[in-house]
Amino acid sequence: MAEKEKKGYWKLLLLIPLIISISFLFYLKYSWQIEVAPGIKLSPIENKPLFVGIIIFTIGYLFFLGMLFSDDIINFFNSRWRINKR
Repeated sequence: MAEKEKKGYWKLLLLIPLIISISFLFYLKYSWQIEVAPGIKLSPIENKPLFVGIIIFTIGYLFFLGMLFSDDIINFFNSRWRINKR
């Protein structure tokens, strides 16, 4: 049981960069709707390069996680299909 708990913690730790990047994308997308005092928000006029960089990072990280856990993903879908066929 302890080994499974350790595995779960590692999976959670591996998902933290993905969660942070997606939350940062939402912040950038909807930050213009938030009312802030003048001068507090010191950001560049154009956020498009930042969006592209974060999207490329997110896609690359998802690809990395897919390669890292490819056996687990394949086993998960195989077990799902076996249950549905019965």
